[in-house]
Amino acid sequence: MPDAELTQAAPMPWDFKPFRGLKRILAYIGLVVLFLIFMLLLFWAVTLPFEMSPGTPDESESVFETIKLVILWFATVAVGLFSYWAFAVLKRKLDITNYLKKCPAGTIYLICGSVLRSLTGVGKAGFNENAMLMEGKLGPSLLWPLIVLLVIDVISFIAIFSGGQGIIIGGLGTVIILAIYSALLKRNSSLSVAPGSIASVICSGPVIMIRFKSEPVRSLSSVRLFLPPDQRLEFFRRFDGLFPEKLPSAYIEALRRQ
Repeated sequence: MPDAELTQAAPMPWDFKPFRGLKRILAYIGLVVLFLIFMLLLFWAVTLPFEMSPGTPDESESVFETIKLVILWFATVAVGLFSYWAFAVLKRKLDITNYLKKCPAGTIYLICGSVLRSLTGVGKAGFNENAMLMEGKLGPSLLWPLIVLLVIDVISFIAIFSGGQGIIIGGLGTVIILAIYSALLKRNSSLSVAPGSIASVICSGPVIMIRFKSEPVRSLSSVRLFLPPDQRLEFFRRFDGLFPEKLPSAYIEALRRQ
């Protein structure tokens, strides 16, 4: 039997509008292209530092060439991470129906947090008179581990530039280390979001992204929630009551028609 979420009409802005037909085919082609770009840049980022081999001034790269390689390496990592981000966004849009299967009645799905801290997994969202309450798996702050890894890379570049040896962790190593660190230290947590702490809200169908003006916990600057059908109307009503004028105008107008 078809999923009711996919077959029903979508008169409300918070209803899910899946890719269909040609758009779905193009979306999958886009996933493949982005994945190939990411893997190519990842390979390039891993192998590029070996071109800066230490040696005597006559045998090693010139200063100018070494600086160019360093800049190229950082640019490669940046473009690679952007490709990965675009891949994740598109895949999330295609796989959004999987979130429905993961959510028991009365729960929401926390898709991700901010860059430096995650809030993920099956959770809950509730309201009282003074705040919105969220429950989910909270990861550790990645700020200091990221700084340490970047310092190691900078010192390694300086060492290689000076003709010595260096260990460059690079984009892939950084991602793996931070992912393991975050996974090991995740824990169930409850957060309270006060009315004055929200900077902006971006909605895409049943997905709502909340950016914080003042972080509920250190390094958590945003959260992204997926709302199952049984949660949407009540959630948006309570949210608009506690955080007026934060929702997009189309959502506010739809609430007024209910």
